[in-house]
Amino acid sequence: MATQQFQQLFQKHNHSLPIRFSTRISISEIKEGNAVYAGPLKNKNSFLHFFNQAHPHLNIKDHNLYISKHSTRKDSVINLQSKMVDEE
Repeated sequence: MATQQFQQLFQKHNHSLPIRFSTRISISEIKEGNAVYAGPLKNKNSFLHFFNQAHPHLNIKDHNLYISKHSTRKDSVINLQSKMVDEE
């Protein structure tokens, strides 16, 4: 569902959107340009590692987003796990 919505957005603006499985992409490929990850957190893929490395005030771990030492937001934890079995 997410890739379909991304593709529609890119088509509307006459741009292409290369779509790849997270299991078939490397950290160096992610760093080459902008990347969007749409998928579950449970597989602990490279995007999570890259996200955690790239954001000094954010960290995703165990289905939670931890915000800490941010200049405008107070320290907090946001649960990213959905109550739906097939949605994350």
